[in-house]
Amino acid sequence: MQTQHVTLWQLFCRSFLLSGTTIGGGFVILSMMGKIYVRRLGWLSEEEMLDITSLAQSAPGAVAVNASLLAGNKLRGTAGAAVSMLGCILPPFGIMCLLGSLYGMVRNSGAITFLLPAIRILLGLYLSGIAVSLCRKQLNTLFFRVVFTITLTGLLVFRVQSIWFLAAAAIFSVIRYYGGKKHA
Repeated sequence: MQTQHVTLWQLFCRSFLLSGTTIGGGFVILSMMGKIYVRRLGWLSEEEMLDITSLAQSAPGAVAVNASLLAGNKLRGTAGAAVSMLGCILPPFGIMCLLGSLYGMVRNSGAITFLLPAIRILLGLYLSGIAVSLCRKQLNTLFFRVVFTITLTGLLVFRVQSIWFLAAAAIFSVIRYYGGKKHA
């Protein structure tokens, strides 16, 4: 890994560009972060990126901010976490300030009333494509396919609350972790 060569400025710039140029929220940024930080720059390994993805999704708060904070911390410690998080927060903050000031001028426009539902549909399709690509990477064994099928059936058919599946996954992970350890 090249982590010792990553400067705070490089980390800030990458985080800023990722956040400012990706549309669709945290999951899109996670996907792009994997492409850039892992495959293009070699800053992180696949395993590290999967860990960051899991932690970012499970921690409270915005997934993109969590991921940038975790990646920055992994690459440059506390200073890296702060710089990376700042780079992630600034573009949406600026865009929201700009859009908020412009929206007041055009909120009664017929074009805006027509476009907002269309944009919602397009973003839904885009995020669905990302979800499918993430599933393809993870569903590589029969065990994970069975777990996925049971979870999806429980959620969609039987309307089981997702918290029960998360709790079961946490318990299973702890058992698997401690069960797989060799006791000295």
